[in-house]
Amino acid sequence: MMDESEAVNLAADWADISQGLRKDLGHQLHSQWIKPIQLGPRCPETGTLELFLPTEFSANWVRDRFADRLALAWKIASSEVRSVKIGVLPGRRQVTELRLHTDGRRPANDGADPSMMAIAADTIGDTGFTSSVGLDPSLTFAAFVTGEANVLAANAAQRMAATEKPQFAPLYLKAATGQGKTHLLHAIGHAFLLAHPRARIFYCSAERFMVEFVQALKTKQTLEFKARLRSFDLLLVDDIQFIIGKESAQEELLYTIDALLAEGKRLVFAADRAPQALDGVEPRLLSRLSMGLVADIAAADMELRRKILDAKLTRFAPLDVPADVIDFLARTVTR
Repeated sequence: MMDESEAVNLAADWADISQGLRKDLGHQLHSQWIKPIQLGPRCPETGTLELFLPTEFSANWVRDRFADRLALAWKIASSEVRSVKIGVLPGRRQVTELRLHTDGRRPANDGADPSMMAIAADTIGDTGFTSSVGLDPSLTFAAFVTGEANVLAANAAQRMAATEKPQFAPLYLKAATGQGKTHLLHAIGHAFLLAHPRARIFYCSAERFMVEFVQALKTKQTLEFKARLRSFDLLLVDDIQFIIGKESAQEELLYTIDALLAEGKRLVFAADRAPQALDGVEPRLLSRLSMGLVADIAAADMELRRKILDAKLTRFAPLDVPADVIDFLARTVTR
């Protein structure tokens, strides 16, 4: 157990680090993934600081995407921290939130164990679902290049995100890998938040949905899982083809779709094949997936590939690239 003065110093460092990450990542990603982090103990021998998140899902997500950035930030902020270890907060352990004065001092409180003081409020529940999960800030409608191959899907996506309720539900985006279906899922989430600032959004892959569902079964939290999942205003599920053969997860997804549609909520699914080609999926679920609008994103033609290259060059490398070079790349790069 680290002493109280070290806990206060780490808390002050974390406040600075968190503020910096908020500027770098934006409010949405910071609130979703950085804010729920809770400080654990620091090993004096190795200099490893433990960082806890409420669920395995959130811990894995932060570990995969932000571990290096967090480790670097801590090394810069504190000479005592040489590495970080990201894990799951054990069980339902109660932690005391540490609220700092503006000068970094710890206010008088109940004397809770300083090695397990929570630095962030509004942590997510044990089922792993949160509002506005994992939207990539770069994947917006403004950054999506349209052409004949994808204009129908792009228009349908914009209608799904609009203020007015769309006349179809759910929206099913069908496209091969690399053709932009995931981009449109994220873009829908961003635009929906702009139109509905207080909305609750959840984005996940079908595989992650199954992992969370199995975890809820093992921990006997299926009721919490169902209630939390059905509290969202917009559900975005990517790679739905991976739910093939998972009967219990399919049944839960079916009930979730029915519950959300009954309340006028919005749902968007994406896959690399049409609903009818999803072998091993329960017929009732296939019916729900195809009952709205199925929008196909075809392979990009030469003109669209050139527009995409132009957009990327403008964004990432504002150089004067010869037209024949762009044409060559458009012919040879098909994804």
